[in-house]
Amino acid sequence: AAGEGHGKSGAPPASVEDLSPEQQEEVRKQLAEIIVQARTAIAAFYKDYDTFPRKELTPRGYDGRKGTTEPLVRIIEFADFECPHCQMAAPQIKDIVERYGDKVEVVFKNYPLGKKCNEALTRDVHPNACEAAVAVQCGGQAGRYWEMHDLVFSTAAAGETLSTRQLKKLAEQVGLEANQFANCITSDETWAEVRAQVADGRDAGITGTPSFFVNGVAMPSPHPAFVEAAIRRELLAKGVTDLPADQDGVFGN
Repeated sequence: AAGEGHGKSGAPPASVEDLSPEQQEEVRKQLAEIIVQARTAIAAFYKDYDTFPRKELTPRGYDGRKGTTEPLVRIIEFADFECPHCQMAAPQIKDIVERYGDKVEVVFKNYPLGKKCNEALTRDVHPNACEAAVAVQCGGQAGRYWEMHDLVFSTAAAGETLSTRQLKKLAEQVGLEANQFANCITSDETWAEVRAQVADGRDAGITGTPSFFVNGVAMPSPHPAFVEAAIRRELLAKGVTDLPADQDGVFGN
């Protein structure tokens, strides 16, 4: 529920500077530990990187695509709009694509954990995820794919339920025509797009969301740091050395 973890004192501090000196020191220690752990994990990832198999994953015309059309590195993401880890990863992936610019492309494929579109499931993990995926596909059909994608993710991350009524409100916010959207979210053709993306995920062997592939290499963790590490490795292998700064020395390249 919203507000959990903040205790009885109300809203959390606006920034680290609002904490006491003792609390600030504790935060600095925790961040330092996290960076050390990240360096160790990425170093182990790089050590085995060249042994990882590469899968042939083909973007579909109705997948979400952002970035250069002839990328040196293609990121393919399978995700679920009701998945908390997917919600956390979304702004980080957006930031990575912006920082690496014309070198990368991200392809977003829906993999909802809902039985309405993912028939292989034995239980309905995220009951609204299928319709949310369809709603974003409808945004794409109207030329508002990423606007709808980002708004659905941020709405879910804020604790809002992705009901049909809510999705219609979000569609209105990004400028979709109400009647067209209402027809689209019940369209067999649009639902077929999501089911085909789900089939792509099953063929790729994914076991959870989000799942990332960088130039066909499956990431060992859903954390976007591995995505960025792989991007850097792929670019260096192609002779590209002009990379964004590695300020915390996490990647070591």
